[in-house]
Amino acid sequence: MTITVYFQPVNKIDGVREGSSEFDTAQEALAAVEGLERSDEKVRIVGNSGREITKSHLEMLAEAESN
Repeated sequence: MTITVYFQPVNKIDGVREGSSEFDTAQEALAAVEGLERSDEKVRIVGNSGREITKSHLEMLAEAESN
């Protein structure tokens, strides 16, 4: 499952556009999301279906991967 994490500063900065990173596992994506949130980034998470998912859904997916 590929998960794409889109991010940008919470407070807009001229010239800074939304970035993105792709992850092969929910655990990797969750670690990135948590780090981005700590550094004041606004985050959107999109699953391989192209639909946006919540952080709590991502946490459930990461937990399921570890079992």
